[in-house]
Amino acid sequence: SHLVDDLQVLTLTDAGELPMDLRPTEVGSLARDVTVAHEGRARRQGVRLSTTGSGTALADDRRLRQVLGNLIDNALRHTPSDGSVTVHVDEPAGDGAHVTVAVTDTGEGIPPESIDTIFDRFRRVDEHRARTTGGSGLGLAIVAALVRAHGGTVEVASEVGRGSTFTVSLTAAPPVAAAVPGER
Repeated sequence: SHLVDDLQVLTLTDAGELPMDLRPTEVGSLARDVTVAHEGRARRQGVRLSTTGSGTALADDRRLRQVLGNLIDNALRHTPSDGSVTVHVDEPAGDGAHVTVAVTDTGEGIPPESIDTIFDRFRRVDEHRARTTGGSGLGLAIVAALVRAHGGTVEVASEVGRGSTFTVSLTAAPPVAAAVPGER
C-alpha cells in the first residue's frame, strides 16, 4: 500500500494536481517533531539524531513532514552505528527570502557517478543493499517532487566514506505569531 501511495503522490505532483495547503510553518519545530518520531530507530541503530535551528517557511505541514521523514529515514538507513544524523534549519541572514533545511549524515556517502540520478524514480545507488534493507527507490523522487510542489529546491552534496547532506530550500514566510490566551 505504501508503494501505491508513493506512486499516487508522484503522479499527482507531475500533473500539478497534488493538493497543497501552504501556510507559514515554523520549520524548526516541525523538524523536531519528525526527528522525535525517528529517535527510537536511531537509538536502536546506535546513531545520534539531533535537530537545531529555526525558521518560518511557506509550507504544507503534512507534505513537509513527508519530505523530512524520507530524508531522515534515508540518512538512518545509510549511517552506521556510532554515526550521526543532524537536521539543521536556517534562515540565512543575508538572504531573508529562503529557509533551508539540511539533513546531514556521517554515512557511507554517494558515489559521484550517482549524484546526478539520485532523485530519479526507482533509483538505488547500491542495488544489492536496497534489496536487503527494503525501500522502493521512490523516497528521494518523492522528496524532489514535493519540494518542487512547494516552489523550492533540493540539492545533495556527498563524499564516499564521509556522508551526505541534502539541503532543501523553501520560501520564507513571516514568523508564526504565538497564540495569546483569550485571543481569537
